Amino acid sequence: MEQQKKTYYNCSVDGCFNSTINSELSFFSLPVDSERKTEWLRLMHREDLKDKTCLRARVCEAHFCPNSIILRSNRKMLKRNSVPQLLLPLPIHNFADKETQTVIETAHKILQKAQFNCLRL
Repeated sequence: MEQQKKTYYNCSVDGCFNSTINSELSFFSLPVDSERKTEWLRLMHREDLKDKTCLRARVCEAHFCPNSIILRSNRKMLKRNSVPQLLLPLPIHNFADKETQTVIETAHKILQKAQFNCLRL
């Protein structure tokens, strides 16, 4: 009997290194609906995937609020209108004031760490 190869996925959110290889997290496909897909890609900072088929693009559950995920037959699924909300890349802004940019980046890192710790509870 021939053994099937397991398909592995990496999270497609910019800066996320979660993978099905080293994680027990669930991974979700991008929405089929073009408007929702565009919104997800914007939040993920992956507009480069907008005009691609994205059959392998996945988003790990770390980017979704726990109340966006439902369990059906031992399988995690997203509620219909869920969008990635947690641990997302910092929006790119060109602030003339470097100090302001540094404060915003620091606050964003603290917020991401707090969200990650909250997910682990």
